[in-house]
Amino acid sequence: FLLPKAEESGGTLMVVGEPVPLGGGVGMGLRETDTELKGKFDAAITSMKEDGSLNDLLIKWFGEGIGTY
Repeated sequence: FLLPKAEESGGTLMVVGEPVPLGGGVGMGLRETDTELKGKFDAAITSMKEDGSLNDLLIKWFGEGIGTY
């Protein structure tokens, strides 16, 4: 999703390396005591990884160049 900005920068910015899946810096804030809600989020994310729908959303919102799961 940063590639267009790098391309518009006239060489000031550049994207280097291989795309990597989203990880550090992407999260959801939940209360430590809210274990039931965390379990529901974890189950939904796992299911989305397994059926490919998480990758579909990543590509839809961040473009083809984004790392996927």
